[in-house]
Amino acid sequence: MRLKQIKLSGFKSFVDPTVLDVPGQLIGVVGPNGCGKSNIMDAVRWVLGESRANELRGESMQDVIFSGSADRKPAARASVELVFDNSMGRIGGSWGVYAEVSVKRVLTRDGQSIYSINQQTVRRRDVHDLFLGTGLGPRAYAIIGQGTISRIIESKPEELRIFLEEAAGISRYKERRRDTENRLADTRENLTRVEDILRELDTNIARLEVQAKQAEKFRELDADRHDFQGLLWLARRNDALEQQRRASDRYRGLELKLDAELASLRETESALESARRDAGALADQLHAAQARYYEINSEVAKFESEIRFLEASKRQANDQLEALAQQQRKQVSEREQAEQMIGDSRQRLEALTVSVQDQSERVQQLAAQQQGLDLEIGSAQQQLEALREQLDQVRRERDAAQIRRQAAHDQGRQLDQGLLRNRQALDRLQPLDPDARHHQGLKLQAAEDEEARSGELEASLQARVGDAQAALSPNQENLRRAQSRHAEIEAKLQALVQLEARLSDESKMRPWLQAKGWQDNERFWQGIRVEAGWEAAVEAALRERLEGIALPSMQSLETLAVDAPPNKQVFFRGQLLPGQSPVKRGALETSNSLSGFRSMRELLQCADEQRSALLDRWLEGAFVADDLASALKSQSQIPLGQRLYTAQGHCIERDSVACHAADQAHEGRLARKRETEALQKNLRAQQLLLEQARQDAQAAERSAQDLAQQLGHARQAHLQATRVLAQVRLETERMNQTQRQHELEGSRLRKEIQDLEQEAKRQQQIETQVSEQIEQLDKHRVLLDEGFRRAQQASASAQQQLVRWRESFREAERQLDAYHYDLKSVTERLANASQRREALEESMQALAEQERLLRDRIGALRDDQARGQLDQSLALRIEAEASLSRCRADSEAMHQQCRAREEQRMLTERRLDPLREGLSSAALDEQAAKTTVEQCLQMMLDAKLDEAALRLRADEQHIAMKVSTLQTALQRITQAMDAMGAVNLAALDELQHARERQGFLRSQCADLSEAMQTLEGAIHKIDRETRDLLKQTYDQVNQNFGHFFPKLFGGGDAKLLLTGEEILDAGIQVTAHPPGKRNSSIHLLSGGEKALTAIALVFAIFQLNPAPFCLLDEVDAPLDDANTERYCDMVRSMSDQTQFLFITHNKVAMELAQQLVGVTMQERGVSRLVAVDLEAAADFAQAA
Repeated sequence: MRLKQIKLSGFKSFVDPTVLDVPGQLIGVVGPNGCGKSNIMDAVRWVLGESRANELRGESMQDVIFSGSADRKPAARASVELVFDNSMGRIGGSWGVYAEVSVKRVLTRDGQSIYSINQQTVRRRDVHDLFLGTGLGPRAYAIIGQGTISRIIESKPEELRIFLEEAAGISRYKERRRDTENRLADTRENLTRVEDILRELDTNIARLEVQAKQAEKFRELDADRHDFQGLLWLARRNDALEQQRRASDRYRGLELKLDAELASLRETESALESARRDAGALADQLHAAQARYYEINSEVAKFESEIRFLEASKRQANDQLEALAQQQRKQVSEREQAEQMIGDSRQRLEALTVSVQDQSERVQQLAAQQQGLDLEIGSAQQQLEALREQLDQVRRERDAAQIRRQAAHDQGRQLDQGLLRNRQALDRLQPLDPDARHHQGLKLQAAEDEEARSGELEASLQARVGDAQAALSPNQENLRRAQSRHAEIEAKLQALVQLEARLSDESKMRPWLQAKGWQDNERFWQGIRVEAGWEAAVEAALRERLEGIALPSMQSLETLAVDAPPNKQVFFRGQLLPGQSPVKRGALETSNSLSGFRSMRELLQCADEQRSALLDRWLEGAFVADDLASALKSQSQIPLGQRLYTAQGHCIERDSVACHAADQAHEGRLARKRETEALQKNLRAQQLLLEQARQDAQAAERSAQDLAQQLGHARQAHLQATRVLAQVRLETERMNQTQRQHELEGSRLRKEIQDLEQEAKRQQQIETQVSEQIEQLDKHRVLLDEGFRRAQQASASAQQQLVRWRESFREAERQLDAYHYDLKSVTERLANASQRREALEESMQALAEQERLLRDRIGALRDDQARGQLDQSLALRIEAEASLSRCRADSEAMHQQCRAREEQRMLTERRLDPLREGLSSAALDEQAAKTTVEQCLQMMLDAKLDEAALRLRADEQHIAMKVSTLQTALQRITQAMDAMGAVNLAALDELQHARERQGFLRSQCADLSEAMQTLEGAIHKIDRETRDLLKQTYDQVNQNFGHFFPKLFGGGDAKLLLTGEEILDAGIQVTAHPPGKRNSSIHLLSGGEKALTAIALVFAIFQLNPAPFCLLDEVDAPLDDANTERYCDMVRSMSDQTQFLFITHNKVAMELAQQLVGVTMQERGVSRLVAVDLEAAADFAQAA
């Protein structure tokens, strides 16, 4: 697997879609600082599933999206895609079949993160699983960022173990173990839950047994109540029928009386209508007289209103004249006030003009004094700032010297303490006992022999278990196929049965048949069998006869005259009558034959002689043709009374053709019957095959389980031997390590004591020199303080003069502004007064004109003509009143006559009301009785009660068919049921269900216990395999580390040590000693030495499990040229197995690259890739 391309878009500074091709094994990335080179490394780490923002140099995951620049808007999303060449098939799982695999991650502003592999959306875990065991991942050793190289070597032992686990490829084992532990925890939880349910279920079963007995008794009472309720409904129906008859007789008698009264009412209404017409004519005359009177009265009111209007107008005009006179006097007074204001404003304006000129001259004089004061203050400030800087400089130098003196003093004290500790530690070192080392060697040999023996036994059993598992798979596959085939046949059969039942339930005949008790009688089609392919022809010939119902006797059909079925229905006798013999088939076939065509009767087989006899009669003259064309050719030869049927059901007679259309309710019933019988036969055969396959699979499984149990015991023994061996080896290694550490510790302590003594002398000399420097600085600071105080006093005096000048200048300006404001106000008042005077003069002229017009109007208002017209209208109104009185008298007499007729009609109608109410009451009684009859019948039908059965029970038990008696009996049964209290009617079903569930749960308990044992065995197996693999990896990496370290340093030694006894939990500690050094800790190495040590460790891991590619971000930054050359030689040798993509500023490292990729940021905030000339790479790095 090799990295082919890196595609970035919107990721950090790579806002534009960018494609980085990596065709070679050594690819260098160069560019100036801050151009975005490390963003490439972050992109790879991010797409591999990194979820920690700080590992991507950000505060939140949104920081990876381009946040915008001076010329660009922020991006809406970030996406990175890695394209791998998988032609070697190193990627496992379902994606291993692809020659090229792309992994992509997209993050949007709303926080939605999407992973995809080969354009298919996946989970983050799927991406993690894709690279398990390859050394790739967000936290794997194959991605080394800035500062990470030193953190690797300084990592905690537990953190360093992660790199070793990734190199060993046990990530998948850890995932499997975690999943197995989760399943084991779930299994334990489920087992506890099932046991709790079982305990609760036992309690429920005991309770349900008691409730089931009560339910049985309750059902018996309920059956009695059901029957008595039916008898009560039957008695009420009989009573209602008698009430209906009596109400009908009463209705007919009242109807005759009502007809006689209605005839009398018609005569009275005719006389009333004639009187109403005469009254209408008199009413018209009255209306005309009223209209004349109202018209004259309106003219009188109009003239009176006109006279009142003229008088009101005169009063209004006089009032307006008085108001105008008052307004004229007010405006004369206002004009005199405006004249007075104009004179006062002109005098004030002249005085303010003189004051403004004087104040302006004073402001100009004060402004001329400002320049001298500014120069004086500036000079004093410059002198003060210079002295302040000198004084601050002296203080900073003294503080720095004081810090150096204190540091030298503290360092000296620490050196003295270090000398004391090292001398004490050197005195405590003691050599180890040789006899103890010899005894430990014998113990190690015995543990190794036992581990080898148990390992051989486990391998032998493992091979046998593999053979048993291989033999088990075919049996299980056969069982699965048999179960699948059995389920398929059973499902088809169930579907056909359900379809047949649904079609039967949907029929309108079902309620009628249930009422007769014939719903379960056998149908005619159930006892016949039709030759395949001719079902439609038989259905067309027999039609509703196929649905014929078998009856034991035709006498039961006597009630059809009053209770006919809702649909067509055929009934047939289920058995031959005594002495009846079936018709001979041969005689029928001889007398009824059609040349060239088969008789339809030959296509059918019957289960009994009765059906055979019926078919002989029903199909007499029925023949079948192979196709419609041959039937039509022979149509003219068909004798009368005979017919031909095609396979599609079409009927051809001599003079007609009837096309067949299947009935939806009965379509395909014969074909479904034949298919059901075939499926039942196949199901029985398949059950035998399934049982045989189940027995074979169980036998193979038992054999595999026995071997697996033996293998488990052998693995336990091997695991124990391995643990003992690991413990002994650890003890031996600790003993050897202790001896070496004693030797190294002694040399180191003696060397450190010598170095500390020299350093203590040097720190004492530094402390003396710094004390003398502090004394000189104190003297200089005293002189500067005195000069600074004098400069402060001069500056303060100048500042006070400037403050006083500013106050005078502000006061002069304020007074000048006040004069300007007053001048402006007086000018505005003068202008307003002039405008007011002109407006008053115009208003006075307008008022004089209004006064003239009002006086002309008063002279024109006169009422002589209106008073003459009013007198004439009053005379006409008196004549109209007399005519109106005569018309009212005539109309009132006629109305008296109409009222008499109306009273006579109302008397007649009042006699009709009791008759109508009697009719309505009789009709309601009749309808109520009819409704009661229908309700009783409907309730009996809903309750599925048989009237004949009810009457039979009443006769047998001598039950009186009275409503009161039946109600009393029903109430007694109901009270008995109520006395039982709350009864669980479902107790019987619940008890059965609870017992079934109890058996099922007990089976589940056994299965869960077995599953727990299996999961625990799987965890032990994973631990053993992980321990072996991790131990082998540790030994190999330790060996490679000891090989690469001297090559990079030119000597020295390094190795890995376990910090615990159990390798699965122990941490990894690095010890490294460069040439000529015996440091006790890795932390005492320099930055470059730590970098080379980390590189050696990474290469040691690569040597064991080479990752597909490795990313190095300025790993060579702490190295000098010599170490860089050794580092490059090592990378070059490793590039045969691993693809390297490295960022560097070192020209030596640039020469290593087979391909150089440049990153620039010509547009601020936006990174781009450029091609780099390998010959100019050194100059490029030098410019950076």
